[in-house]
Amino acid sequence: MLRYRFNSVSLLSVIAVALLPLAVSESINLPPPSPDPFADPRNDPYNPLRYIASNVATSVALSLYSLTTLALLLNTYMYGAKYMLAMPLGGVGYCIGLCLRYGLHKDPRSTSLYIPQYMFIVLSPCAFIAAVYVLLGRLATHLNAGRHLVVPARRVTLVFVASDFTTFLIQATGGGMASSRNLEMRNTGSKIFLAGLSIQLASFISFTSLLLLWAFRVYKYDKTIWQRDVILGKPLIRDWRVLFCTMLVSCVGIL
Repeated sequence: MLRYRFNSVSLLSVIAVALLPLAVSESINLPPPSPDPFADPRNDPYNPLRYIASNVATSVALSLYSLTTLALLLNTYMYGAKYMLAMPLGGVGYCIGLCLRYGLHKDPRSTSLYIPQYMFIVLSPCAFIAAVYVLLGRLATHLNAGRHLVVPARRVTLVFVASDFTTFLIQATGGGMASSRNLEMRNTGSKIFLAGLSIQLASFISFTSLLLLWAFRVYKYDKTIWQRDVILGKPLIRDWRVLFCTMLVSCVGIL
């Protein structure tokens, strides 16, 4: 119950910060808007995107993300992997952000559409990163190879997910401020967002190094675990090393 309340309060705080620029931007003096919002979007101060969102590109991206998210949800349900819920939930958030771009195509000056669109698309990858953090601790425990981790397996998830959540809040704050029509606040928000992104990058580089070091130690000092699934006669798709390589590819892609 306490955890639920904490998460609810944190989520409400993020939403409040994101909507803050709406109230602030109303008091900023701007030149009168041009009658046609589609005439010159690049130089339109009322258009936060500075371009007209393409429905075709949005539809292609939404289709790909929807199919991937659906597959993740089905696998999470079929295998009872509740600990991986962050991954499909991040996909759902990203899809919501893409759907909001249809509204921006019709009304490119809508700040009330732009802010949630921006937050969902930019911050949803934090959930993908959290899922990778959770997976390492689970994999090390499953293989009984937690002793090869620099950080205890139980604390890997706690430490890195806490870091991810903290940087999420920083980026949400910066993202909300960067959505303002106030140039000074927008610049400040961009700097805060980049600071959060930099901290998250440093945290993820540390995690990737931890992952590589753990695999190296297993390979060097525990040949039995390294070749465990080959010895058990499992097919390649069920070899834990394939999962490790997939995690590594994900890490490289995120970096």
